[in-house]
Amino acid sequence: MLFAQANPPVEIAAWLGCLAFLVVLANGVLKLVDRVKGKPSPGEVQAEAAEKFTRKEEFERQVATNEQVHRDLFSKIGGVERGNNANAEKKIEELRHERREDMRVLHEEINDIGNDVAGLKKETELQNQTLTAVTTDIKRILERLPRRHDS
Repeated sequence: MLFAQANPPVEIAAWLGCLAFLVVLANGVLKLVDRVKGKPSPGEVQAEAAEKFTRKEEFERQVATNEQVHRDLFSKIGGVERGNNANAEKKIEELRHERREDMRVLHEEINDIGNDVAGLKKETELQNQTLTAVTTDIKRILERLPRRHDS
């Protein structure tokens, strides 16, 4: 009735509006069906969560176990570090003792060489004095000898 009085372009617009409304309505229903279709039921979600995740008590027990393992590892690492430090200090002390002994032996050898050099120096001085005395004596003897003239 209402449509009978309407002129044709208005009537076509009304039918197109109704058709667009039906398309939008059908699209909304299909989207809702798609969302609900892939969604598991609440019971399935709870079962999956129980399989996938642990209970709070189990988690806290695992955290406590991990903390104890970490404490044990850090304790072992600390023991190894202390042992290594003690070994290094012992080796350094051995090397220092060895160096002191080497230095003592070296000083003894240097002292022996110094004594030998001092002895050689004294002996050289005595030989030089003797040589000087002999040279002086030879010069006196030569001065007393008569000279020969070869002419």
